Amino acid sequence: EGMADIALIIEQLKTQKDNVHRDVDEDIDEGVGDLEDEDERKPLQMAILGRQNVGKSTLVNTLLKSERVLAGPTPGLTRDAIAVEWA
Repeated sequence: EGMADIALIIEQLKTQKDNVHRDVDEDIDEGVGDLEDEDERKPLQMAILGRQNVGKSTLVNTLLKSERVLAGPTPGLTRDAIAVEWA
């Protein structure tokens, strides 16, 4: 419980993200959407905000399936903004 609920939500979000990407790709393939150049497609930008020690860094690492952000029991361990690619 707790983390299991978060893991379930993360999996649901991944599925939704994949579905959106598939739908957008299908629309582009069908000529719907007015993209002149693929360079005009911009990546999603997302911020994860919250109080200290609530699991923001752990959430990012879980989403990325990688230890990209320092995470631990010490408050304020992750201080700097980071940019990561999520494919």
